[in-house]
Amino acid sequence: MGLNDTYAGKEHAPATLKILLLVFAVVLVGSLAYLVLSQSNSDAVDYSTTNKKTVTAETPDWKIYTNSNFGFSFEYPNSWELFERSDKNGVLPPEVERDIVTIDNTIGDNFSNVGEGSITVNHFPSVKSSGFLRWFNESRKIVDGRSYSNETESYTTIRNTSVQDIIFLGGTAKLQHWERTEHYEASPTLFDEVYFVMGGTAWNIMFATEIPDSASLKTKVFDNFINHFKVL
Repeated sequence: MGLNDTYAGKEHAPATLKILLLVFAVVLVGSLAYLVLSQSNSDAVDYSTTNKKTVTAETPDWKIYTNSNFGFSFEYPNSWELFERSDKNGVLPPEVERDIVTIDNTIGDNFSNVGEGSITVNHFPSVKSSGFLRWFNESRKIVDGRSYSNETESYTTIRNTSVQDIIFLGGTAKLQHWERTEHYEASPTLFDEVYFVMGGTAWNIMFATEIPDSASLKTKVFDNFINHFKVL
């Protein structure tokens, strides 16, 4: 082997080492990214499969509602009333948010009085799946604070807000809790909401109650309702 061959071999060795180090770095970064994403996905609770054993035992006499127009069904307490509130006459433009159906146990038709509790299914047809997370964070996420209404001359306080990433109907969803208190109210109204994508557009299921000890009611009604919400 000549002198030139010796120098060529010495120059080739560092280049090979650089390539090996680069490949190792790429593999390492990819592995770390995979672990981070896996951990993130594992933190999201699959809300549509929680408490399945208790759900079946606690809802033997629940009614079944089916909406073939939008392609979903759910079960709800036998003692609660159901009100279809969709825009059947086509008055609203197709992109406008609308509440599709409400169930509650309020006496009469005064929807301003939540009573023991109510659940409403809302549709946001203009919000597509590609922009779902940005839309939620920018326009639907509730934060603690206080606001004043000139019209009613009253203060509204929002507190105890929280947002959790969950899996619902097989996709990414948001579970949000918040409490709203008007200055003339003795106790707050508590809200639990699930924001999700169904049929390529955004939806929301909102539970509201004025019962101070709402934990048992949420478990008995809202959690069971969510577990029985199905896509046809």
